[in-house]
Amino acid sequence: MSQVKVFGVPYEGKENFQKGTFFAPSFIRYHLTSLEYYSAIQDRYMENYEDLSDFYPPLDVSGEEFMKFLIEKLNALEIEPPFIALGGDHFITLPIVKYLKDRGFEFKVVHFDAHMDRREEFEGEKYNHATFMYHVEKLLGRENVLSVGIRTKAPCEKKEDNIFYAWEDYSSILKEIDAPLYLTLDLDVINPSDFPGVTNPEPGGPMIMDVIKDILSLKNIISADIVEFSPLMDDSTNSATKAAFIFRELLIKLQNG
Repeated sequence: MSQVKVFGVPYEGKENFQKGTFFAPSFIRYHLTSLEYYSAIQDRYMENYEDLSDFYPPLDVSGEEFMKFLIEKLNALEIEPPFIALGGDHFITLPIVKYLKDRGFEFKVVHFDAHMDRREEFEGEKYNHATFMYHVEKLLGRENVLSVGIRTKAPCEKKEDNIFYAWEDYSSILKEIDAPLYLTLDLDVINPSDFPGVTNPEPGGPMIMDVIKDILSLKNIISADIVEFSPLMDDSTNSATKAAFIFRELLIKLQNG
């Protein structure tokens, strides 16, 4: 298996409720150095990975312009799975999914989030963190997308059979998926009492170890992103360490297939 690649995408759209995800990639990398490189959960060491640094978009770009920027960057570097993208806000997922699809990869998306993110537009914009899953489903088909941990929705968003609320039992369904997967992990899926450092905290939801267990139960993750961590909302650095902890576990998971 080829070496796992890591890159940061410090993008946050103008529609964000609270700022700070811009700083997340560097904070996650820094706090990773405070952790053991051995995972007691997986009984494995974190191996070396290829860090491609951060892809800084131009300032004040629209969502559509950002999509073009990131897809062009990924194409220029000819990035292939396995990789982990460190956001940034959740909109980074859409251009990554489109890039993989355009390169001929066949996969399903597993989406951990407190929010559905399926509006057709939000605050007058078609392309942002609150609409990206609407576009992902248009690209891949609803049958190839699974959302879990949801506990809030806008009136315009419809609860379909591929969307599971946090209080529903979805763990067994995750274990049964055999197809190649792209994992998008919005850290606000975690109960804010356990992970307060997010831009849009939503009460309730699973604790961090429950989320990690569900992620590690997935059989065939080809690539992933970790998004919506805001160091500015993290007074104690508790969330930064936990974000790095999740990054380590996901990295080891990808390194071992």
